[in-house]
Amino acid sequence: MNVRESWFPSHVRDLSLEECQRLLESQQVGRIGFTDPAGPVVLPVNYRMVEGCVVLATSPYGSLASHASSAAVAFEVDAIDEFTESGWSVLVRGKMSVVERQELRDVELPQPWAEGTRTMILKISEAEISGRRLILV
Repeated sequence: MNVRESWFPSHVRDLSLEECQRLLESQQVGRIGFTDPAGPVVLPVNYRMVEGCVVLATSPYGSLASHASSAAVAFEVDAIDEFTESGWSVLVRGKMSVVERQELRDVELPQPWAEGTRTMILKISEAEISGRRLILV
């Protein structure tokens, strides 16, 4: 038996939709997963939650804009504590689409940390949201 197993026994529990939404709203960086011609891709992105949808800004010339702007995507945010071997994860699966800026004129848009032109606004809608938390017993 591994000694650490007895120090930090944990178990997984599903998160409610409300808890998932609260956790999504509490973060500003997540990972977007999509498929390009070479296969699956996962990229870190800055985002905001707008009316229950994940909204992000990207370059109109990049892989994300070219391959995910009308595709099924996965988006994840999480937090982990390696010392206690606990944490949480929220997964959003849905349809990515381009949003016109005028549709979001009264909304504060995500501010990408990466340099460069990030003028294309994308959102994930028609989403299935689920989450899990690994907690100490």
